[in-house]
Amino acid sequence: MGIIYYKGIKVKKNLSVAMSYFKKASLYGDIKAKYNIATIYSLKQYKYHDYKKGYTLFLELAKLNHPKSQFRVANMLIHGQGTQKDYKEAMRWLEIAYFENKHKLSACSLAYLYANGLGTIQNLGRARKLSIDGYKNDIYLCKNVYEDFKLYKDKYKEDKGFKYGYYR
Repeated sequence: MGIIYYKGIKVKKNLSVAMSYFKKASLYGDIKAKYNIATIYSLKQYKYHDYKKGYTLFLELAKLNHPKSQFRVANMLIHGQGTQKDYKEAMRWLEIAYFENKHKLSACSLAYLYANGLGTIQNLGRARKLSIDGYKNDIYLCKNVYEDFKLYKDKYKEDKGFKYGYYR
């Protein structure tokens, strides 16, 4: 019901009613409902906007191995939304989301961190490897990393770095 009111499917959109349904469903352990609440908290356009509440809920779900939440936690850590910036911790969550849970957008954020040397040693070969599929699939962040750092050049075709974290 929360989605119906959130999207306005055959009813008038009503964020308050949607939040009420999401909160009820989350009390029964519905992960999608809790994710939707965290998403609403994390978006400035809503009256419920509260980065700290959003981050707290995303973190709770990330610890339950929810890949979309792991990705959102990492990006909030990268941008300092609802928490302090922490690139190393962001990298840890992105590695889990991508390498263990196959969350494809996480590869683009990892590529961004490796290309810029944020939370790790700069590694353009690794950034290329992580961004190339997203570049081919027209994912905005991957395209930006791939083009801005000129990762199409032959000298970046090999990842010569040390193997940190979950990287395989």
